[in-house]
Amino acid sequence: MFNHAREIGVKMHLGQEINRVWEGKSSCGIIIDGKKLHADCIISCDGVHSATRSSIINHSPTPRASGYAAYRALIEGKSIAEDPEARWILEGSESRDKFEVFFVGDTQLFLQTANKGAEVIWLCFHKDSRPVVDESNTPANPNDVLNIIKDWPVAQKLWAVIRHTPSHKFIDYPFFDRDPLPTWRSQKGRMMLAGDAAHYFSPGGGQGASQALEDANVIATCLRIAGRDNVPVALQIAENIRHPRATAVQLLGHRATEAWQKQNIGYAEEGCANIAKFPLHDWVYRYDSQSHCEAEFDVVMEAIRTGRAYIPKDVDGMHGEEPKACRL
Repeated sequence: MFNHAREIGVKMHLGQEINRVWEGKSSCGIIIDGKKLHADCIISCDGVHSATRSSIINHSPTPRASGYAAYRALIEGKSIAEDPEARWILEGSESRDKFEVFFVGDTQLFLQTANKGAEVIWLCFHKDSRPVVDESNTPANPNDVLNIIKDWPVAQKLWAVIRHTPSHKFIDYPFFDRDPLPTWRSQKGRMMLAGDAAHYFSPGGGQGASQALEDANVIATCLRIAGRDNVPVALQIAENIRHPRATAVQLLGHRATEAWQKQNIGYAEEGCANIAKFPLHDWVYRYDSQSHCEAEFDVVMEAIRTGRAYIPKDVDGMHGEEPKACRL
């Protein structure tokens, strides 16, 4: 993607610290080292701890501690393959990656291979009594996990894999709850949040990257259709297509995280397939954001022109309810 952008002439400035964003009626921009740069629009994708959010929408959500956290780590498959006690996690992964889940009480441990066994990703949900802090990722020691699982019947089997975790690639990630933002766009309509800056997804929801890509696809499509002279309208349409859907998925992710935390299937035993089977909602997974945007663009435009409510068509089935109207 980076190389393609350069090939088509997109100018990129990497490693720049943005001091401030600004917005006028006909343009907007950023200030870097006192230099004012102009643009037709700003799409801010600077993450859950967004530095630009409060400037764009004059609002920043207050995180709430959920009472849970997750140890997270990445291990090279090569080191595991050389360990007879650990290589069980790699069996069969050369043709198809695998996902193993173990539940004991209110603790869950997940092991997953990636890139056909080239990497092993694991995480462990656990109770967490820390108050909300600004820094999400806290360095941790893999031995902390051993203290949690030491009484499990499969403790040695799991520890054989976990002990290969490099200390510099191991974190303890507290889960926060954040309410959906009321809007993603600035007052004059030329600046917009996207990705985690607009909608926070906990890892248990499993939709952070997907929803960020949908944001990018819809925003780009709306800008292409509307043209350079209609940037504020393009972003307004993009928000009304994306905001209801992302909010619905965000809330669904919160419930999925709670469901993982409340699982209590009992002690895992050798040969047990303790795999959680949560429903996969078609309206989330069978979705083409570009085709949907192209089909709905004129519908949203007409709703804006007439001042009527736009009813999104991509959140059907949420809670078994009819989709609610969104006031433009």
